[in-house]
Amino acid sequence: MIAYNPAWLDNNEIAEQLENAFADGDITVQEKEEALKQYPNGFYTPNIFIRAGLFVLTVVIVFFTYGLFALISIQGSENAMGGLSVFFGVACYITLELMVRTKFHYCSGVDDALLVMGAVCIVGGANAFSSLPSLVNALMIFVFALYGVIRFADRLMMIAAVIALLA
Repeated sequence: MIAYNPAWLDNNEIAEQLENAFADGDITVQEKEEALKQYPNGFYTPNIFIRAGLFVLTVVIVFFTYGLFALISIQGSENAMGGLSVFFGVACYITLELMVRTKFHYCSGVDDALLVMGAVCIVGGANAFSSLPSLVNALMIFVFALYGVIRFADRLMMIAAVIALLA
């Protein structure tokens, strides 16, 4: 049920083990390069600084797009804002699935931001329709976060699931 290519996930783990073995001096550069050729990894996974930048950029793009749609379509009704939020949550999730399947993003910041923004928009939209009790909010957050953990193996969603479960 995981969204990523399982063979590439295995190859990614092997590549990390090879890097650790090379750093410890257990293998040579040639051995590492030969092993990496045997285990190809097609994911786009940038370093931590690029990942943070892509996360922030994706959040800004979603906010700006949401604001533009809100200015165009909202007449001042709370139900309309709730509907728009749920629509954007679903749109973020569909975009996330497309980015994972077509662009092969794995821990790139874009996938993290789209997953978080999708869950936030759906939960926020549900709260805009009616004021839900805090227990129902915690349960919704837990369900969305657990799905994010199972489907996308996201660490941020794991933290949100644990906090929602404790709430």
